[in-house]
Amino acid sequence: MSTNQMILLLQKKTELFTAFLQITEEMCSGSPELLASNMEKRLALQKQIEAVDRTLSPLLQKDPQAGAAAAMQCNYGGLDAEYAAVYDAAFQLHGILTIIQSLEPHVKLRLQQERDRLLEKIEQTQKSPAAAASRYYQSAHMQPLFSPHGSSFGKA
Repeated sequence: MSTNQMILLLQKKTELFTAFLQITEEMCSGSPELLASNMEKRLALQKQIEAVDRTLSPLLQKDPQAGAAAAMQCNYGGLDAEYAAVYDAAFQLHGILTIIQSLEPHVKLRLQQERDRLLEKIEQTQKSPAAAASRYYQSAHMQPLFSPHGSSFGKA
C-alpha cells in the first residue's frame, strides 16, 4: 500500500480530532444547555475516528517502517521522504491529541459541577413551600386502595 493513503487517513483523523477539540473547548466554557448535545457530537466523532482507525491500522501493520513513523518511534532524520511525510502527519495529529488530553480533566470537572448544580436545584425545588404543599395535598387526598373492612374496588 502507498504511504499516500496512510497520510490521507492520518490527515482525516487530524480533521476529526480538530472538530473533537473544538467541541471539547466549548464544553469547558460554553453554555450548560449545550453539554448533552456536545457529548453526543463527540460520540459521533469518536465513531468516525474508529472507522478511520479500522482502515489505517492494517496498513500500518503491513509496513513496519510506516508504523514506526506513524507512532513517532523512529529517528526522523533517517527516514525516507515518504516515511517522513507519514511522521509529519502523525506529529500534527499528536499535537491535537495532546491538547485534548490536557482539556479532559477540565471537561470532567465541568460535568461534575453541572451535575452538582442540578442536584442542588432539585433539592431546593423539593424543599420549597410549594413542593411541601403539593406533597401534603397529594397525601391528604389519597384514598386507600384497601380498607380494613374489605376492598375499596367497585365502591363509589
